This record gives sequence, structure tokens and C-alpha cells, in this order.
Amino acid sequence: MKSAKSSGPEQQPDDPQPDDPQPDDPQPDDPQPDDPQPDDPQPDDPQPDDPGPRSRRAAHALIVVACVGAVVAGALVHFRPTKASPSHSPAAHPPGLSHSAPPNFAAPMPVGVPGKWNLILNSDFDQPLNTSVWRPGWFGAGLTGPVNSNETACYSSSNVTFPGDGTVHLNLTATPSHCQGKRRPFTGAILTTNPADGRRSGGFTFRYGVVEAKVYVPGTGGLIANWPTVMTIGQVWPKDGEDDILEGLSGIDCLHFHSPGYAPGGNLGGCDPGVTPGWHTIASNWEPGSVTWYYDGIEVDKITKGVTSAPMYLVLLYTASSKGRSVATADSMRVAYVRVWKAASGSASRGGAHVP
Repeated sequence: MKSAKSSGPEQQPDDPQPDDPQPDDPQPDDPQPDDPQPDDPQPDDPQPDDPGPRSRRAAHALIVVACVGAVVAGALVHFRPTKASPSHSPAAHPPGLSHSAPPNFAAPMPVGVPGKWNLILNSDFDQPLNTSVWRPGWFGAGLTGPVNSNETACYSSSNVTFPGDGTVHLNLTATPSHCQGKRRPFTGAILTTNPADGRRSGGFTFRYGVVEAKVYVPGTGGLIANWPTVMTIGQVWPKDGEDDILEGLSGIDCLHFHSPGYAPGGNLGGCDPGVTPGWHTIASNWEPGSVTWYYDGIEVDKITKGVTSAPMYLVLLYTASSKGRSVATADSMRVAYVRVWKAASGSASRGGAHVP
């Protein structure tokens, strides 16, 4: 590319001028690159105060490590766990609790049930059966039962199993059994906390409060199979009451309260064909003069008459019925947990619990 024009004659690159020093003619006062000067330190000659490239790199590395360490230490101080406040400290182990809550975790509360509650029984069936609270069999061990004369199964203790899935299985099998002088085509299972079933000690009863259970309801084709039941019951029936929180009748889920004047006919409560087989969290809030039922955290029914006040114990039952339409097939009712709460201080009903 040409430079801009000047007013004088244009100099040609190939005609060097006498007064213009040429690149190949070194000047006496101009130090050349190949002639080191005595006062100009060379890159390869370390100076006395210069630690050299390796030392400098090591020093830089030490500085980086120190900075990183300071940052990490600051982070550890910033995220150090603080001491748990008293409100999150685990409470004393309530009587009858078969499985305590993990440390520093608040006790579970009933699902969807308003109010303030104190946990008095926490039976998590992800571990061996707590026989100080629960016992298989109906007023005895081995082959017992049935509770109702319309059942077509006796109860076997061996039909209560823990297969390792975090639940207890109450199995109904097509194995003939013989109890109360009668042969029956099936064998079912039962668990109770009845302290008066012949055991020497243990069991659990309560008076007023919330019962909650997480239950797998067996069935097929939208119908509940056989006669699964979760209930509470008093020692003298029907005087002391019976609360059927879940009961499969003729393939449909029902909830009832039995008491004098409402047993066996005139049941308090009702049935809901919309409750299908599968996992459900069921609950009953028993208070003076009322019982309110909850399914999966939603209130489904309430009664305000015929409510008894005597202490009751817990029953888990899976059997078969000779009455009505039923899905008679071998299956299992599974229960993950059963919990009971009493109202906290200042709530409407206090009640109590009794663990012999």
C-alpha cells in the first residue's frame, strides 16, 4: 500500500541515503541486542534478591492454598449446625410407644385433624412386633376366633408376618381351619392391644383421642376383598362401644359406631363405594359426645349421638364373611403404622391412656 504523497521528491526503498543509518550498520552509541550491557540484568541470570521462577511459582502456590483454606474454614464456620432448640428436643418416651421418633425430629401429628395433640402410642411396623403392646390371636394364641359368627375363617398367629417391606401383613389364606367347634374354609389373622385377652401384662387402652393408621386395603376390580377391619372396641359389647374406622363389607368400605341402641342395627356412620383398594390413611377423632372420621386427611363423616365413654383397645383384623357379596380370595391387609394421640392441655378433651 502506498503512503501519502509528500511535497519533496519521492525516495526509493532501494536507494539508501548517506545521512540515514542503515539497519546493517551498527551505530557506536546504539547498544546492540547481541552485546549485553553490564548494567542490564539478563533473564537467565537470577539476581541476588530474586528467588527465581521456580521459587516464585512455589510461593504463588502457597498463597493460593492459604486463600482456599481460609475460604473453606469460613464456610465451615458459616454452616456449622446450631444446637437444637428445646421445642425440637425429643420428648420423653410415652408409655406404650413401640418405636420412638428420631432425635431432633418433632413427633408426627394426625393427618388433617385440627387441634393440638400429644402422641401416646406410635406403633411403626417396620420392625419386629412389640409384643408388650400387640398380640396375635383373639383371647388366646395359636388358632383362635372368630370375633363374629358370620366369619368363615379362624385366626392363626402364623398368618401375621413381617416380610421386610416396612409393614405388617395380616394374611388370609385358603387353608381350612377349625375353631369354636366349627370347620371354616379360610384362615385369617388378627392383632389386638387388649390387656384382658389372657396375657399376663401389657396391652394398650385409651379414652378419647385420635387413632390413625396407614393401611393397604386389599381388593380387585375396584372392590375391597373379604373383610378387612381397623377398629377400637371396649371390654363389654355393645355397652362400651365399638368404632369401626375401616370395615370392608360386601366389597365396599364402611365406617360405623356401635353402642347400645345402635348395634347391630341402626348403625351410626355409613359406607362409601368411592373408597377403592390401595393405600389409605384413616383416622377417627373420638371426643365426648362425638366421633369424626377422616380418610386421607379429609373429614368424611361425623356423629354426635350414641357415643360411649369407656376405654377401648385397638384391633387389626383380616378375615372372610359368609354374608353378602364379597370377594373371597387369598390376600393380605398391610399396615405401616398405628398411632394414637390425646388432646394436649387446654384442648376440648383430654382423656387418657392405660398401658398395664
